[in-house]
Amino acid sequence: MVEIKENEGDDDVGIRCAHDMFTEVAEVTKLIDDVKVNCKNAASSEVAFERFSKIMDEYQEQPHLLDPHLDDMLNRLIEMVKSCEDCDVLMNECFKYIYFITKVRGHKVVIRHLPHQVADLEKVLKLIEIQDPANLETWCTRYVLLLWLSIIVMIPFHMSRIDGFTQSEEIERKTIIERILDVCKRYIMARDSCKSVAIFLASRFFIRADVKQEHLGGFFDWCCEKQSDVRLSWRGLEPVASLLKHGGREELLPFAPKLLQWVLDSGFRSSGESLARKFSIKVVQRIGLTFLKPRVATWRYQRGNRSLAANLDRTAGLQSPSSEDCDQDDDVEVPSEIEDVVEELVGGLRDSDTRVRYSAAKGLGRLSARLPQDMADEILATVLELFSPGEPDGAWHGASLALAELGRRGLLLPTRLPDVVAAVLRGLDFDDVRAHNFAVGGSVRDAACYVAWSLARAFEAPILCPHVQTIASALLCVAVFDREINCRRAASAAYQENVGRQGTFPHGIEIVTVADYFALGSRSNSFLKVSYFVAGFDEYRRPLINHLVERKINHWDASVRELSAKALGVLTKRDPHYISSDVLPKLINRFTSSHLDWRHGAVLALAEVVLALSDCSSSEDTIAFGAGVLEGVKAVVRKSKNAGYFRGIGGELMWCAVLKLIENSSLAHLPLHSMPVIDEWSESLEECLVHKEASVRERAAPTLAAFMTEYTKDNKDQSKSLVLRLIKGLSGGRIERVGSSLGLGALPAFVFQGQVPQVVSALANCATCYSPPETVAWADCRKAALKSLSSMASTLKLSPSDDSEENMLKEEHAVLIYKCLLKGMEDYSSDGTGDIGAWVREASMDGLVVLTQVVSSSKPSILTEKLVGDMFSRILQQCVEPIGRLENCAIKSLGALLSMDPPVPNVPHRTELTDAIPKKDPSGLTHYTETETFSQLVTLVSLPRYTYRLLLGLICSTGSLTESLAKKSIEALASHLQTLPLATLESITGELVKVADDHSNSQRLSLPILRSFEQIIGSGAINPVLLVPVDESDELSRSSCLPAQILRIVRKEMLNTPTVYKRMAAAGVLCQLLQAGVPPPVSKGCLSLLAILLGCGASRARTATAALLYEALLVAGEEIFGASVEEALSLLAETDWASPDMSAVRESRNAFCKHLGLPIPRSTAGTSKPQ
Repeated sequence: MVEIKENEGDDDVGIRCAHDMFTEVAEVTKLIDDVKVNCKNAASSEVAFERFSKIMDEYQEQPHLLDPHLDDMLNRLIEMVKSCEDCDVLMNECFKYIYFITKVRGHKVVIRHLPHQVADLEKVLKLIEIQDPANLETWCTRYVLLLWLSIIVMIPFHMSRIDGFTQSEEIERKTIIERILDVCKRYIMARDSCKSVAIFLASRFFIRADVKQEHLGGFFDWCCEKQSDVRLSWRGLEPVASLLKHGGREELLPFAPKLLQWVLDSGFRSSGESLARKFSIKVVQRIGLTFLKPRVATWRYQRGNRSLAANLDRTAGLQSPSSEDCDQDDDVEVPSEIEDVVEELVGGLRDSDTRVRYSAAKGLGRLSARLPQDMADEILATVLELFSPGEPDGAWHGASLALAELGRRGLLLPTRLPDVVAAVLRGLDFDDVRAHNFAVGGSVRDAACYVAWSLARAFEAPILCPHVQTIASALLCVAVFDREINCRRAASAAYQENVGRQGTFPHGIEIVTVADYFALGSRSNSFLKVSYFVAGFDEYRRPLINHLVERKINHWDASVRELSAKALGVLTKRDPHYISSDVLPKLINRFTSSHLDWRHGAVLALAEVVLALSDCSSSEDTIAFGAGVLEGVKAVVRKSKNAGYFRGIGGELMWCAVLKLIENSSLAHLPLHSMPVIDEWSESLEECLVHKEASVRERAAPTLAAFMTEYTKDNKDQSKSLVLRLIKGLSGGRIERVGSSLGLGALPAFVFQGQVPQVVSALANCATCYSPPETVAWADCRKAALKSLSSMASTLKLSPSDDSEENMLKEEHAVLIYKCLLKGMEDYSSDGTGDIGAWVREASMDGLVVLTQVVSSSKPSILTEKLVGDMFSRILQQCVEPIGRLENCAIKSLGALLSMDPPVPNVPHRTELTDAIPKKDPSGLTHYTETETFSQLVTLVSLPRYTYRLLLGLICSTGSLTESLAKKSIEALASHLQTLPLATLESITGELVKVADDHSNSQRLSLPILRSFEQIIGSGAINPVLLVPVDESDELSRSSCLPAQILRIVRKEMLNTPTVYKRMAAAGVLCQLLQAGVPPPVSKGCLSLLAILLGCGASRARTATAALLYEALLVAGEEIFGASVEEALSLLAETDWASPDMSAVRESRNAFCKHLGLPIPRSTAGTSKPQ
């Protein structure tokens, strides 16, 4: 049974799934026993096997729990197999169950539980021989039979004793050995899972004494001959590799030279198949191991002793090879073929596939352990040569893996440790950039961390002690500043291993507790928080800073450069004097570099350092900016313009970096007042506000605010002229309007002295720009203007009286801003990218919260009941609309307005609104799911003040193309409507009809309205209103009833530019009305419109209408038309409504109308009535 535990503490929260035992053993046993019965019925067999596989899958992570029951399960299945030789279906089904058990537990364990008596050999062999390898349905049978045969062939008897015929008969009949050999050859070349188990069978079969003497050489020849077939040229490698792994050295040694020559001549290493290269490396390394006798290298470095007492005795010292061991090392005989083997393996380290490189690295490690010290040292030297700039990234990665394998086997001697550490440090710093936005160095750095990890386990602390500082610093630089998450975590693991095993890493325990697996998962957290903690230790402070300056602020990834600049600013607080004296001059010299990465990173870093140094200055320790620093800052814009850095590729990056420098220089209060550079910066800021790139414009706005506050506060004329220029820009082009709006919204309050009315009026006009028609798509202009109006309200505040200061908002300004924000809530403009009006609606909701906070604190009389009701109803509409981002924004805005202090006055139904927003915890609102939103907020639809807007929003959701959203919304609405009294339900349905009439022929809402009607009627929630008795004699009563109103809406939508989807939705509504049992006049009208749809020109609409109409007549047709409906149903089912022959289709439609007594639709000239 699965046990799910949740830790309730704040510090340790998680879920654990674990089994204590195989609890479903009784059910599994019954499923196995029922196989014989279930196999007679395909459906029952499939259901039973699905249940069995589902149970077994739960034990994939804990397969050992099956061990006590393996014998019982397998024996039951094997017994059925033995008793059903005549029933292939039952046998195949049993083998499916055995295969699934094997998949979960593993073939090496399952094979030990399979029966392996001598009597089983002939039976299993016959079964596998009669199998068809091309049958895709029975591959599980073949797999299990091959696996079963692989344990039976281990019987300790000569195979000739089992043949059962004389030597004279042997000429005509194949022996057991020959038959098994044929089976191996047949399935080794298979293209399914049987290949792997056939190779496993061959590796066990050919190590038998009675087989290897006569057939091993022939089998090797057969594998080598497969190279003549291009498609199968490399498939002989895998069985050869398996035999070389399981066979004895003495038996394999005679074949080793031939096999090596075959691999070398075939050129598998240059094959395009990665598997061919992988298995060729495996074969080569195992041939090399076959040439060399198994032995433990006497010269290897050994850390510790096998004896625990000796290992704890620190006086025992380090173990070094004795002179006697060295003499024995000289006696090792090394065949000449080893040179070719080593060459192939070293070449494998350069392979483009990671699996091949790793296999080659392990091969070099195993081979070096059997070689003399001088030859192993040559291999190490060759591996170290791969750490050169001319080698590709694959060679660096393969060399790192090889060093790690050599290290963990004790084959790296202390004399070579300086060279190895130097290579590791270069690997930790490796980054090969391709095409400026793609790098491949992550795997190399990850492998270098693996080497560092292996060094911790390979050497005693005194040996590694001289290199501790460099290794620790390099690992921490990768752990906190690497771009890739796997490299950061790998470096942290290597550092932790060294701390635990070496015990000499400075401040290791403190750092390991902070720089752990989870803390390093976030890149920003690693760069900004973990690095600040690590830099608190003197040993690591300068290496971290230098790594940022030399390697990260010029990184190929712009986001890493930005984050590195912020990290350098954070670390400035740890060592401000070093940053000021050594780092700043380097940054100033770099911003004129010809490389974009260097100059962009230098300007960003200069900006962050300037601000950080200003924060570090205090009365006791003042860090003054030297003349060279100020001159460098002043020259950035001028030199960049002269060099053309703002033009072409990367120009926007340089502008953003320079703007950040101007902003931080202003915040740092650099003494540049009244200097020519101020005018230069001012011009640049205005230029950036109208830049074509949105990122530059958005960066320029906050920079302008900081610049004006610091350098132009006393220059009123300059401030006034700037505001006038920005106001003029609000009537310009699209980009100019956006930039001017952003600029005005960011300006400080003193700039608006005497110009508040003009600014508010100009922004209001920009926020409502829907004329001329081309400006309708300028949603970004309206969004920027609304955000600026909100920012102005927050900056200027609201004047409590009309005769107050000139740089404050008046009551008429607040009212005008409210009108703009409420109008923005109605913006549903769209273009080719989708609903761009969502930007405006989101900005409007944010603005309403900001403005209402200001108004309620200063002049709450502005918040009339009508204004507040309109505001809340529009926000509620967004709460139930389909866009999830706006939904959550609206709920947060609603919660902020309801919890505002002082409270917002005149809120209709405040209590109901507050109850409709659940709070999951005392901290306030959390992220809402659709289910929570609709189930809570839909209850407000019965409140008259919010009914219309909520229905308008719900129509978009219930009529949405997203099935899950439509389902959740209609379920919530229907469940609430069913609880309402008839009078309230009539009021709501009346509002629903009003919404449909108000948005008739709306391109955005026509289709959702029809789909919503279909969903709502189909749910049965409004049946009490639909089925209200109507006075047939009263014309007004007949036309005003809800079914007639819905029919009128559908007819109107069908006449107004009907599309295929609108016709299909209309058919759905009409058929739902028929099934609901509406009055006969309405049902006849529905059928007349459906008849029109049956003859329309869209085949999809005709087919959908026929299907829906058939279902509707089947449910309710007999009550309306009696027995004549049977003929109509037969006609609907037999007619091909998708046929392109319109005359035949309309003839069937006309016959359908005659059966039901309906008027035949006639084409009317001058109308667009669908036929």
